[in-house]
Amino acid sequence: VIPASTADAIWLARDLARLMDEIETEGTDWAKLTDLVTGNLAGWWQVTLEFLGIVTEAWPKFLAESDRSNPAAHRSALIRAEAARLQRNPPAGPVIAAGSTGSIPATAELLAAIARLPGGAIVLPGLDRTLDEASFQAIAAPGARPAVLGHPQYGLARLIGKIGVLRGDVEEIGVAEPRRALRAALVGEALRPAETTELWAETRAGFPASDIAGAFAEVTLLEAASERDEAVAIAVALKRAVEHPGQRAALVTGDRALARRVSIELQRFGVVADDSGGTPLANTPAASLLRLALEALFRPGDPVGLLSLLKHPLLGLGLERADVRHAAELIELVALRGGTGRPDIVSLPELFEARLTGLGGGSRQPFWFSRLTVRSIETARNLLERLKQALAPLAAFRGRDDADLAALVRASVVTLENLGRTADGGLGELYAGDAGEKLAELLRGLVAASASLSFAATEWPDIMAALIAPETVKPAQGTDRNIAIWGALEARLQTVDTLVIGGLNEGVWPRKPESDRFMSRLMKTGIDLEPPERRIGLAAHDFQMAMGAGKVVLS
Repeated sequence: VIPASTADAIWLARDLARLMDEIETEGTDWAKLTDLVTGNLAGWWQVTLEFLGIVTEAWPKFLAESDRSNPAAHRSALIRAEAARLQRNPPAGPVIAAGSTGSIPATAELLAAIARLPGGAIVLPGLDRTLDEASFQAIAAPGARPAVLGHPQYGLARLIGKIGVLRGDVEEIGVAEPRRALRAALVGEALRPAETTELWAETRAGFPASDIAGAFAEVTLLEAASERDEAVAIAVALKRAVEHPGQRAALVTGDRALARRVSIELQRFGVVADDSGGTPLANTPAASLLRLALEALFRPGDPVGLLSLLKHPLLGLGLERADVRHAAELIELVALRGGTGRPDIVSLPELFEARLTGLGGGSRQPFWFSRLTVRSIETARNLLERLKQALAPLAAFRGRDDADLAALVRASVVTLENLGRTADGGLGELYAGDAGEKLAELLRGLVAASASLSFAATEWPDIMAALIAPETVKPAQGTDRNIAIWGALEARLQTVDTLVIGGLNEGVWPRKPESDRFMSRLMKTGIDLEPPERRIGLAAHDFQMAMGAGKVVLS
């Protein structure tokens, strides 16, 4: 496995770490890789299988030498240790585990241990007790075909089997009102396993049309012509749902782009909703300032990117914000309009002077040229000079093929702080809020990293993008306590009066399975990893539970 670039190597390393976590979470053994018959694999996968020797041989040695363990293995060991402790010393009082489907094997073992305690109880989320026994047994049967793993009840069927009880032994905590109970039964019917779909004809006849209409009276289907229309409609639905005092509403979706659009639309109503998913660090102002600076330095020639840097709201350079804004507008008019070619930020002062001289000596001057003042021109020159000085630490690396990661990180930090410095010399605006703190934490970690890595300086923008990509900023609680935006897990554990299930489109809910760059489907099956259908089953279970809300909007 040969990465195309250093940034690609980072992405590959992240994928490999995810695979390692998956294998250790499922409790399978890396040694099973050696039992795979290479003749059954394509040539590419045979090469990959050899590469995975890094994980099976070199990585365990590194962990042993450094006295460390993988995070997933450590978590599973802690969970199993707690299960063993409860079995050795059963608590005198009650022990209740609620909201878990036991999708992680170690968690399933803990739940089984709690269920066997004298005062233990397991609260199963969304167990379908109306599904006929033949269908449920088809789901729970050992060795079932992979498609069964996509059923919403598969995880719970496996869990109660692990605990050692029958579905009939599970008691109902509460009884839903008739209409909502019928809705749950109908949703379960729609999602019944393929093995028993012939029963649809029988069960459909058992539900009068009036009862079905009543069950779905509080369910609304929203079909939008565009993504923007969908976001606007959801925002309106959420706002209207909380008009009456005491009412709460939430959007549940796995589509982060939709969640961000809805959040923005809600702000038009003066609502700042709680968004449990947060915002990608790469989309925050400070991170975008760094990205624009790196692109301008190491990939010159884009006037749009250069202008975006000059007009960035955090660009300070030690000047007043108004001066920066006016100077940027003048630089745009003089140097970045009218056939600029491929402008370079390092030579931008020279380009500005050359274009200014050309405009002054031309026979046909633009209408705005006569309005220029000596002060405005000097302000622009001052900004360009400060910009050149601010970028100098990073500009020194241009053209180098052996740039060191640690040195580039330090130069990037200095450059970023030069760019974001306010008129009073402070960096408060640059590192303000949760986003600023998150970026500062990431940069500190990169500066402190002991690994040595060299690469061509032109790769630095892509490398920094790869390093920032997985980071997310979790915001503080929103100003409106009655409207929230959740992921599927948060929706499973909370209740609102109106729930909007957003992004019910192919590839979003359920999310389209991603191909693994290190293991084919055959290889995963060979080492007892669950196929992608399991993720479909988890998404289907979340949908089935969400349909139990009082009022539901499907989008």
